[in-house]
Parts: sequence; C-alpha cells; structure tokens
Amino acid sequence: MVNYDTGLASVYNGMGILSTNIERDYQGALKYFFKGIDAAKRGEDERLNSLLLANVALMYYICKDATGLRYARECYDYGHRTSDDYLSYFGAIVMSYFYLLDNDDRLALKYIREAEYIHNTKGLSDYGNLYNTYGNVLYHQGDMVGAKDCFHRVIANSADIDSDRARAYAALSDISNGKGDHIKALELLDSALSNTVEGILFISRPEIIGKMADIHHKLGNNDKAAILKAQAKRESTILSNAINTDAIEELRAKYDLERAENDIARQHIQLIEKQNIVNILIAAVVIILVVLTSTVVMYRRKNLLYRAIVAQATESAHEENRLRETIRHLEEKLISSSHGPETSHEYESEASEQNASANVTPLSAERLRDLTARFDALMLDPAVYTDNLITKEKIARMLGTNRTYISRLVNERYGMTFTRYINSLRIKEAVRRLSDPADPTSLKDLADMLGFNSMTTFYSQFNACTGMTPASFRNQSNKRK
Repeated sequence: MVNYDTGLASVYNGMGILSTNIERDYQGALKYFFKGIDAAKRGEDERLNSLLLANVALMYYICKDATGLRYARECYDYGHRTSDDYLSYFGAIVMSYFYLLDNDDRLALKYIREAEYIHNTKGLSDYGNLYNTYGNVLYHQGDMVGAKDCFHRVIANSADIDSDRARAYAALSDISNGKGDHIKALELLDSALSNTVEGILFISRPEIIGKMADIHHKLGNNDKAAILKAQAKRESTILSNAINTDAIEELRAKYDLERAENDIARQHIQLIEKQNIVNILIAAVVIILVVLTSTVVMYRRKNLLYRAIVAQATESAHEENRLRETIRHLEEKLISSSHGPETSHEYESEASEQNASANVTPLSAERLRDLTARFDALMLDPAVYTDNLITKEKIARMLGTNRTYISRLVNERYGMTFTRYINSLRIKEAVRRLSDPADPTSLKDLADMLGFNSMTTFYSQFNACTGMTPASFRNQSNKRK
C-alpha cells in the first residue's frame, strides 16, 4: 500500500529547502518543514521526521536562535538509535553549529570531530559544511593554523561558485584582518561576495558587505565605507523582513504544543499499557493464590480423610482383635465349662454309657486317631451340629462305629458330654452371628437355625457359656462397632 503521507512529507521538505535557498522566505520554509513533520508522523516515517527536524534546526541557526539545538539533538539521537550514518553525521554538525553559537567550544569540538569521523569512515563528501564548521571551532579556540587548513580544504573541494566557498573566504578574511593584513582581507571578502549569488545563503551577504565597509573605514576610504554600509543595511532590512521572528516563534510554539500533546497522549497510552500489565499480573497472582489455597485445602481435607480412614482401620483392627479374644475366651469357657443345667436324661445317658463302656473293647491308638480325625472333620459341617435331631447314635452311624466310642472320644478329648459339646458348637456359631451387625436374623429364628428346640434352652445355654443373654450380647457387640 502506498504511503501518501510519507510522499507528502518529502514534498514539504523540498519546498522548505526551495523557500530557504531561492525565495529567501524563512517563515514559509518553517511552515513547510513543520507540515512535513506532521505528514511524516502520520506516515510513521521516523527517519524523514528526523531529517525535517534538522532542517528546522538550521532555520533557527540562521536566526541565531540557540533553541534550535533540541531539534538537532532529536535528529542526532535518532541517527544513533537506528545506526543511520547520515542522520548521525548531519545531527552532529548542526549541534556543533549551536554549541559554537553558544560559545561552548568544548562541545562544539566534540561533535564536529564525531562528524569528521563519520564523514571519513563512511565515505561522505560534504566537505563544505564539515570543514567550514570545523574551521570556525578552531578559530574560536585560537588555532589559526588548523582553522586556515580547514577553510582551504573547503575551497579546494567545492565548485567554482559555491556558498560553502563564500563562507570559507569570509572566514579566511577574518584571520587576515586579525593579523592586520587589511588588503588581503578585502581580497578574500571580494571572493566571498562573488560566491554569494542571489538567494543562495543570502544571510551571509550583509555580514560580508558590513565587514568590507569596516575595513575600508580603517583604510581611510570613508566614501566607499559609507556606500557599503548603506548596501549592507538595505540587504539586512530585506533579510529582517524574510525572518519574521514573531511568526517563527509562533510556529515553534505551535509545534512544541503539538509535540507536548503527543507526548502526553503517548505517555497516557504507555500508562494504560502498564496498568493493563499490572492488572494481568494481579489477576495471575490471584489465580495462583486461589490455586494454591485450593490445593492446600484439598491437601488438608485429604490428610484429614486419610487420618480418619487410618483411625477407623486401626479401631476396626483393635475391635476385631477384641472380638477374636472374646470368642477365644468363650471357646475356652465352653470347652472347660463343667457346670450348667443338664437334663436328667443326659446324666442317665452318660451313666449308662459309662456302664456300657466297661464291656466294650478299647480302641487301638491308630484306630482312635483315625476316629478322632473323622469326627473332627464331620463337626466342621454346621449342618451336622445344628440338626435338632442329632444324637450319638446318628454320629456313630455316620462314622461307622458305635455310640460308646463317640461318647468316650468327646469326653476324653473335650472334657465334656456329647450334648454339652454339641451345644458349645451351636453357641460358638451364635456368638459369630450375633457379633455381625449386618446379620438381621431374629433370636427366635437363630435358635431354630442352630437346632435348639426352644428359646428357653437357647437362652439358658447361651447364658451358661457367655454369662449374658443373646440380646445383651448383640447390643454390646453393636456398640463396640
């Protein structure tokens, strides 16, 4: 896409140069330069903007106004910031102009030396501006030999009629006049004047003519001096009309105001951008804090849950151990118990068994071990000992032996009668079922399932073995859970 603003800025720059060198309209030149600056800004062409600022600075130099230094510095700074050799060179020369105008020879020399370095290392060919300025700096420092060398280099490298030659001849005239060689000084001023064609560097003509008038006055040529003074006055009047100081100051104030407004707008944008960055950072910090807080809360909850699970598992393990210990004690109590209600039928049966055993042949050790193993295996089946019709005879038939051997085996092995042994197995199963909180079986159904013929028998046998009723045992066991 064509950038019309950049093209327009270049046109304004050319028209400003034309107004300066040909039309001698310095106010008009400044207007063109400032319009060019506005167009360059719209076109975002910083290089062209810096070049226009340097031309504005030259207009202030023509007016002997040192405030133009800041415009020259903008050009110089941009050149260094972007490594633009020409703008760095041009800015350094114009800054040297202004420091020389301000009688600061040290800084003037610093910047003109930098300009010379760029000129020589980058192959530039602007001998006129460079060495005229360099010569003037050395002249102000009292180095006449160095100054003359600079001015002669300008003359040697310039065209036959050239404004740079005019400046060099005028400067050499000042050196000769300072030495008292007035004739040589007049000759050099004539050469300077012959190089100032109308319109080109018109500002130097009144100065040259005025210097010629002063020298003629010293030589006693008063008539010639008067004529030259009148001519210098006329041309100075024309120049004063061309340089409308108030108008130029108004243009400068307008430009400075616009630049200040632009700076404020730019700073406002930068402030908004910084505020946005701060807001983003704050939001990021808040998000991080929320995430960290959530993580900590989740960790604490997880830790508490883990501790609760561990505590519950530990308690369950302890409860299981207590329950096992209780069951073990009950088993021992069932096995070792030798008291409790027994029916007269049981006593009579045991008595008859003892009488009958006297007439039964004793079992060998091997047969006794075999019978014991088969009996223990049979008693592992709950269906056997929960049968409400179970008897020694029935067990004997299952094992292929007689009831006397069964009675003797139970009595010798467990230290109790067959009936009490069967009831101990039933009570052991009752304890297991009543200890399970998930078992909803009622006590009556449990008594029937275990083979007790009545609730009374179940309660009495359970109380004899555990020291409490089935209902009390279930309640106490559930409380432990």
